[in-house]
Amino acid sequence: MLQFLLEITTSIMVLGIALIASELVDSKHKLLKNISYTCGATGLLLLCTGLYFGTAQSLHVYHYVSFAIEVLILGFLVIMQRQLKKSGHSIFIDICSICLVIISQLTYVYYIVASFIYY
Repeated sequence: MLQFLLEITTSIMVLGIALIASELVDSKHKLLKNISYTCGATGLLLLCTGLYFGTAQSLHVYHYVSFAIEVLILGFLVIMQRQLKKSGHSIFIDICSICLVIISQLTYVYYIVASFIYY
């Protein structure tokens, strides 16, 4: 039961991080907007792929590592959203949020690959 909750929570956090960051990026640069929308779509695809392939019989260390990294990234995004409300939009916040989404998605790809290796 704990394994199922950890898998679902990690998957939903990846999607949430991708969607929160795509909302944070609101700049005049079309390239940053396109990158953030692409990261959001990639997050949705990774969620579907992870739910389909990312099942394991028992809990391993990679479950906890990926969950902890996703929680840290979600915390950083919340801090960046508060900073955005205080100071307004900046390119630095946009680039940082896109980088956090990419790190989150790479962590989730590791999670999916590790579920194949340790199955």
